Amino acid sequence: SQVWLIPRGDAHRLSFQAISDSAIVSGLIALLLRVYSDCSARTILDTEPYFIEAIGLSAHLSPTRSNGLLAMLNAIKAHAHSALLGSTKT
Repeated sequence: SQVWLIPRGDAHRLSFQAISDSAIVSGLIALLLRVYSDCSARTILDTEPYFIEAIGLSAHLSPTRSNGLLAMLNAIKAHAHSALLGSTKT
């Protein structure tokens, strides 16, 4: 599946829009964006995705879907890291 992720904002507040060509992946994206969008970069980096285990989602994902979810999470955290680094430049 393809995912298109568009970050906006800065280290104080990052928001994300995303879309996929797969309905299942779109649902996974919606969960991630519900947790991580409109947060500060520091909050994004400090917030672990415990909700995945808490709601039992990981037990229902194939290895491919689990890898895709991790890749999306890593992309969100990478944007947060970049935003945080950008805010420390003088």
